[in-house]
Amino acid sequence: MKIAKLRAPGACLLAMLVSGASVAAIKNNYIAPEARSVAGGRDVHIIVSQAEIQPNINISNITAATGGGLLFALIDAGVNNARAKEAEKQIVPLRESLVGYDFDPLAQHASNTTLQALGWFDPKQVKLSKEETSDSVLAALNASAAPQLMVLRYSYETNADFSAVVVSLNAYIANKAVPAGKKPDSRLQTKNLPYNQALRSFVMLPGADPKHPEANVKAWAAERGKLARAALDMGVARCQDLLARSLGYSAADAASMLKRNKRKMTNIPGFVGWELESKPDGTLIFENMTASMTRVETYSAANQPAAPATGAASASAAPAQ
Repeated sequence: MKIAKLRAPGACLLAMLVSGASVAAIKNNYIAPEARSVAGGRDVHIIVSQAEIQPNINISNITAATGGGLLFALIDAGVNNARAKEAEKQIVPLRESLVGYDFDPLAQHASNTTLQALGWFDPKQVKLSKEETSDSVLAALNASAAPQLMVLRYSYETNADFSAVVVSLNAYIANKAVPAGKKPDSRLQTKNLPYNQALRSFVMLPGADPKHPEANVKAWAAERGKLARAALDMGVARCQDLLARSLGYSAADAASMLKRNKRKMTNIPGFVGWELESKPDGTLIFENMTASMTRVETYSAANQPAAPATGAASASAAPAQ
């Protein structure tokens, strides 16, 4: 279940945040109690750059397997391009079934509700952006009247064989003040972020067959995307649970998560890391390669969260016939 984004812009910003940071060196995956409340509160910058659900592919790694070289790099590029084109064809029925599903207000409302419920976070201006470049984030940071900006970047997609709907949330806090002697863009460097954590939700299709992606797409898309809409709602809700959990961690909690200790390595195909929790309704994994907290579960109506109250019709509601 290897995941490869087909959308390049978001990868650039995420790479800037996590590059060069080993799991052992991570120091900002929690907020110390004394730093939780800040005078002036925090503004919130929510990014949902995409307009529709995206597919993923299994990236070809012939170059790495053969030791490199231009020829093999060109082969990889050709294979990946062909896979991307095929994935774009296969996902069409799912995209069509999700017409009318509006992810953006759902993510915005859920995020604001989560941060308000913390009590100490004190969110001020909460704005939604369709741009995910570092320049756009710096512009939001400069325009903010608050001393800190919480950035919540959401994406939603399938995995490579369409057996799962995936919602990802990259959450970080940036200081408005520029570090002494540094350039303004240094505020987005990992070492200068007061808080930084990647969170993901994988909702698996019941009875999915990895060898028949077209059948998986058909199942997600049935009844005007009933299961896909529910899985996306669940994904947003799960990311809120993980965000609140992460923001509530103590230093000891955060440090413990980064260490395997005697934790069981997950045996769920496609995931590398150790289990933080394993319950009948889902498994929480710390993926040590990406420093992500990932919840994996199989869709069940019993686990579906209550319909979100966004002040308008629920995003999960199918369009009227």
